Amino acid sequence: MKLEYSISLQEMPCLCIIGILPEERRTQQPVFVSVVMAGDFSKVATEGRLEDGVDYSQVQSDLAVLLKQIKFRLVETAVYGLCQWVLWRYPRVDMVQVSLKKPMALKGQGIPQASLKLRKTKVVGKGQGRPKKTKDLIFKCADGTLRGLRSGQEVIVMTDGTEVFMERPVLQDL
Repeated sequence: MKLEYSISLQEMPCLCIIGILPEERRTQQPVFVSVVMAGDFSKVATEGRLEDGVDYSQVQSDLAVLLKQIKFRLVETAVYGLCQWVLWRYPRVDMVQVSLKKPMALKGQGIPQASLKLRKTKVVGKGQGRPKKTKDLIFKCADGTLRGLRSGQEVIVMTDGTEVFMERPVLQDL
């Protein structure tokens, strides 16, 4: 039986460089990220094994690191890149929606927010037929390029030449 669950994380705070104004390019500002992930998590429900699902604490950590590393100019570009990352990194996720709010951008005159929903295609996250050491191109924009390499439990992320190591914890039975 296929059970399509969704897991959501709401209003995750993060300090990052995001925006086009000179002040926004110099000073970190608070943003709030929300993510909804859907997929067939029936094994988690029936067998109680977290490794058959998505570790949302790891998702939160990943998104915070990416926001700090890439320094996006536009919230629309940021949500697109974060969606692509979740679909690449978490193979059990078939659909992701990311929303990002910049509460300080309009100085109390409103809160800008961008939101995007993406469904997995056959191309995202597939590495079959590629040389072992080739890094997958996950996302590319004027702000940076994000590539990933899966190596056992470790994921190596490249953002314009800077390598960031993100270890995937070994999950244990609940």
